[in-house]
Amino acid sequence: MALKEAKRDKTSVTFKSRGSYSPIGLDIGSGAIKMIQLKLTSGRIAINNATLLKTPPQSVNNGEVTDPELISSLLAGLKKKDRWFGRKINLSLNPPVFYLRRLKMPPMKRSELKSAMRLAVEKYFPLPVEELVFDYCIAGNNRHQSDKECDYYLAAAPLDCAFSYTTAVEEAGFQAAALEIGPFSLLRFLNFNRPADMSPCNGNKLQLLADIGSAGTAFIVTGEGSLHYYRYFKTGFKDFLRAAAEKAETMGSGVGKILFSSASLAERGLLAPAEELAGQIIQSFTYWSDQSDRFNFQDNELPLLWLCGGGAVIPEIPAYLQNMTALPTRILNSFSGIPCRNGELSARVKKRNCLFSTALGLAFRGWLI
Repeated sequence: MALKEAKRDKTSVTFKSRGSYSPIGLDIGSGAIKMIQLKLTSGRIAINNATLLKTPPQSVNNGEVTDPELISSLLAGLKKKDRWFGRKINLSLNPPVFYLRRLKMPPMKRSELKSAMRLAVEKYFPLPVEELVFDYCIAGNNRHQSDKECDYYLAAAPLDCAFSYTTAVEEAGFQAAALEIGPFSLLRFLNFNRPADMSPCNGNKLQLLADIGSAGTAFIVTGEGSLHYYRYFKTGFKDFLRAAAEKAETMGSGVGKILFSSASLAERGLLAPAEELAGQIIQSFTYWSDQSDRFNFQDNELPLLWLCGGGAVIPEIPAYLQNMTALPTRILNSFSGIPCRNGELSARVKKRNCLFSTALGLAFRGWLI
């Protein structure tokens, strides 16, 4: 998985690509379907097209597409009426459907690495290798070990789950070009499209990202182009939605009004899921920092915590997480530095741009060189 360090000033950097249009990045989540394609003109990247749809109920469950025909019909409608160039789509698998393991290997040639990873799949994952698809990326290495061994994240997912995604895409008339796990897509997004102020002023250049999706939250620590840590916990937008529904029932009010009002989290009945989310983030970052020689609370400025996904737009969540975690917290603008062609993004896509981080990472895959 080739990675490139992001450039800070998008106005002075030009890129090269394989073709004018990127593959289509498609993120099929349990709450929303995000689809985006980029275009390169005179070395500058722009958004050619982006679409946001609500995922039909029960069509995606526990990271697997349970109704490929229904998803396929939606995608076929988009293909027919929207401005998509080419048929290639890059897809991501979302948790909890995949296995992810960190492992160490001696330095080896790239031609040898895939065979070594296949052997590791056979050793570490519960299903036969013939029933799995797998991928890998470089992990953050401890400095004192970097000359003797390399760290990798190895991911694998059941083949039938992968087929549920590719079937939905191909029956809609597209071509499934690549399939990878969500954390790898987020890592690529951060490397290519990191906002200029994302890296803190310390030497670690760490980025913390919490992708608060519908079914749960993916928390990653990245730095210097590598994935240092990943954890998934089942606290997500659905928990806030459930709490808002309970409060709405007692108040005789609409769920949306409760969820997105300007009242405090406690007044809206959202404090319990917010506390759980903050606790999981604190636990995850503390565990990683205790295990790593790349960060020390006494010697380093705390890195920024960036939020994306549907839960990031719930009012008061960023401020609450900053107060509870002591980490400076901001909502990530996924379109930062990437203009839209003729400004033709829908108001809904613009307002929910923080949902597109994974899809953008998929669009970058195999395109920029």
